[in-house]
Amino acid sequence: MHAGLDEQVYAALMDAYELYGEQEFLDFDALSDEMTHEIEMLEQEEKLLQMLNEKIYALYEHLHPSRNLETIPGIGKTLAPVMFAIISNPGRFSSTEGFRSFTGMIPGRSESGLMEGKGGKMTKAGPPSIRRALYLAADVARQWDPQIAKHYYEQMVLKGNQHVKATCAIATKMASRVLRVLKEDVPYEIRDVDGTVLTRQEARQTIVENWMVPDTVRKRLRKKK
Repeated sequence: MHAGLDEQVYAALMDAYELYGEQEFLDFDALSDEMTHEIEMLEQEEKLLQMLNEKIYALYEHLHPSRNLETIPGIGKTLAPVMFAIISNPGRFSSTEGFRSFTGMIPGRSESGLMEGKGGKMTKAGPPSIRRALYLAADVARQWDPQIAKHYYEQMVLKGNQHVKATCAIATKMASRVLRVLKEDVPYEIRDVDGTVLTRQEARQTIVENWMVPDTVRKRLRKKK
């Protein structure tokens, strides 16, 4: 028996014992029926979820026919309806700062209320779903948008922030892009850090050549936890 395999087998047997207790035998037919039932329930839930998502996306297309939100790297068919539903009328935000404040992805103020503390925690004042959507979008956008990638690189390499904090920082940049695209209702253009318009392939190549965070940096920052 391979080294360590006997311990794994023993652990599996103990897990089975905790699950089935003092039973003298295991009814495999009953277990099979139970598993089949569970699988059927999961499949049914997946079908219902797919139908719901299709209805949500159809409504989103009706309300946002240009689908320009989906031209922003990191925002696709799943996240676009979420953001559009929460923002609804972008005109109700008079400024980018106001929208960022709404999302809750800004540093909290000090107790005196006179200044923002350096490195303060997010206020989390807005809907959690918009913060989650912006975070997920940012984590993808840093791989395809050079301007976002540069900011992420600086957060990790120059400021020494770990991945989660760095991604939260670039999520605020995503918020600005989302609001601008919705207000102007124009497709998003991927640009280099100097403002040059790039294709998706050119943008990715630029990031690979200039803004990839070294593995050594990631490993060092992970040790800080």
